Amino acid sequence: MKTLLVFFLLSLPLQIGRHFWPDFSIVYGLKVDFLSPVIYLQDLILLPMIFLSGKTIVSFLKSYRKHFFLLFIFIIVNVFLSLNGLVALFFWIRIIELGCLILITAGNTRFIFEKLKVIVPYQIILEGLLGIAQVINKGSLTGLYWFLGERDFSFYSWNIAKAKIFGLTFLRPLGTFSHSNSLAAFIFICLIIVIFKPKKYFPDKIALFLGSILIFLCFSRTVLIAGLLLGLFFLAAKIIFLFKQNLSKFNPPSRNSPIVRLREAETLFRFGRISALTKRIIEIFQPSGRGSFNFNYFVLLILMPVMAFFTTNGYLPFPSLIIRRNLMQFSIDLIKHNLFFGIGANNFILALANGYNNWEWLNWMQPVHNIFLLLISETGLIGFFGFLYLLFLCLRRLIRQNNSNSKHILLISLCFIVFTGMFDHYWFTLIQNQLLFAVILGLSLNIKNAKI
Repeated sequence: MKTLLVFFLLSLPLQIGRHFWPDFSIVYGLKVDFLSPVIYLQDLILLPMIFLSGKTIVSFLKSYRKHFFLLFIFIIVNVFLSLNGLVALFFWIRIIELGCLILITAGNTRFIFEKLKVIVPYQIILEGLLGIAQVINKGSLTGLYWFLGERDFSFYSWNIAKAKIFGLTFLRPLGTFSHSNSLAAFIFICLIIVIFKPKKYFPDKIALFLGSILIFLCFSRTVLIAGLLLGLFFLAAKIIFLFKQNLSKFNPPSRNSPIVRLREAETLFRFGRISALTKRIIEIFQPSGRGSFNFNYFVLLILMPVMAFFTTNGYLPFPSLIIRRNLMQFSIDLIKHNLFFGIGANNFILALANGYNNWEWLNWMQPVHNIFLLLISETGLIGFFGFLYLLFLCLRRLIRQNNSNSKHILLISLCFIVFTGMFDHYWFTLIQNQLLFAVILGLSLNIKNAKI
């Protein structure tokens, strides 16, 4: 089991799979990846892991039999009411597999964290070198990298993502991923894991350097903005912490001294107007002493987006912004007519194809760029509130846990996923992001046994 877990963690950034193309995966004569059933390398590793963890999973199901019975009924209804039952059924199989991964991860949190802090730097280095080489080569490298999941593309490929730096147009790297935004989000969470390692060795520092360059080149706006906000938040927390430390040196304090007023403010903070939850969120970003992250590395999160916004101009023409808005409006219309059960898991593109049949929309035959709108559209309010409850459980357990590096990693990662998920769909639709999201949820559910 431990060996399979290591191989699974090693395979997280890879995209090795066998696509199948039944009739329902072809829209207007075009093959749509999102609708295609795929068997990935990770599936071949997960299946024996699920089998070996069968007793634990069955025991968990029995403990919550009523909840899972209701979930089973909901799945049947969602598939039955969907636009295409096979599309919904295949996607629910994927969701069940991810659920099993969450349970397996929750049962092996300490082991997984120990292995992640060793594996992740080398994954960042691999993706960083590959991504930079793709930018220089103006296309994929093929060869060995094709077997790792690199797609065949060039600077002139149709609808390929580009950006501009000082007026020079360049290809945004894909690595072994389907899109630059997906790659940047994955690497960002990997960087968080490396940043919070108590001791950083040479590969860790190389990974931080290459990962930062890679995110810069990917020019994912949501990832860059998330990095900027997170970096500024840490900077503010650091300044407040140092300010409080300096104030405590004044002794003895008079009644009207700043230290007394600070203590009074803290009393009001503790018992009055600001909730205990907000206080906990602020406290976790204060340095926790020995073993906490090195703040100097976190400056990267501020410098990367600032440099990107001042030196580059992402290739996102105005018409694409209109289409993004139209996708959101279309999802809202779907929700109005399918409020409780949705149109069926993974059926959004089919609904889009039925609703719009002009050539302009063929460039954007993909889900709405918001995981919450996507979730309500496809599974209704019932699926949406079920997902929110899972997020609530994870966040509550993290916030209640004592300060630790593992807690910081998971809390930041979940907040990052929620933020970027409001502007893109890859956490629900692309395999590497799906698996990483499931691992983060599993670790969060059993944070007490996680340590890094």
